[in-house]
Amino acid sequence: SLHLLRNELRSFQGISEIKPDSSFTGALRPYQQQAVNWLHFLYRFGLSGILADDMGLGKTVQCLAFLSLLPTRSKILIVLPTSL
Repeated sequence: SLHLLRNELRSFQGISEIKPDSSFTGALRPYQQQAVNWLHFLYRFGLSGILADDMGLGKTVQCLAFLSLLPTRSKILIVLPTSL
């Protein structure tokens, strides 16, 4: 909600680190962990975002790590390149 977001932003000191669920068995590089933290921050406040960077930096792994945090009944859309 906007009220929660406003209160969070007033005392904002950075995005908290959140570890993927134990069901996620991959390993994240530091920049990938930052992306998971960012996605979780956005999710907490009902916001949307995009992961965009150079090819080959692990956006799929970042998304899977984030998705491991969501309830199993959540509606999820995954878009992948045809190479996967």
